[in-house]
Amino acid sequence: MTTPVRVQQSIRQLETKGLTHTQIAKELGVSRTTVVKYATRDYSPTPTAGREGSRSLVVGEYARKADEWLEADLRMPRKQRHTARRVHER
Repeated sequence: MTTPVRVQQSIRQLETKGLTHTQIAKELGVSRTTVVKYATRDYSPTPTAGREGSRSLVVGEYARKADEWLEADLRMPRKQRHTARRVHER
């Protein structure tokens, strides 16, 4: 059974007030393990890995030419744009 979000928030609030996990469990009517689970979970946002240091297999003049094709494609209807296969063939 999933724990409602309001109960999860209450667990975090009561823990910041200094109550023990057992006291929080009794007050909210949930198990102590549920309290431990939501009290110890890290809710800080994590940065997404991605764009930094991306490696391209296309370099030099080929990359510039492919970029030109793709920029021109932005003005074209969706069905007429280059696919990865078509860029590779060209």
